[in-house]
Amino acid sequence: MALRADDLIDRRRLRRKLTFWRVVAIGIVALGVIALSTWFYG
Repeated sequence: MALRADDLIDRRRLRRKLTFWRVVAIGIVALGVIALSTWFYG
């Protein structure tokens, strides 16, 4: 099963979107942990 160029481009674009959302989610979790620890220990 050979992949067409369009399929490769779509796959690359999807991976880029996934990477972006993964970074955003990690950032939100980090901010949440920092805020929680500041509120807890502050």
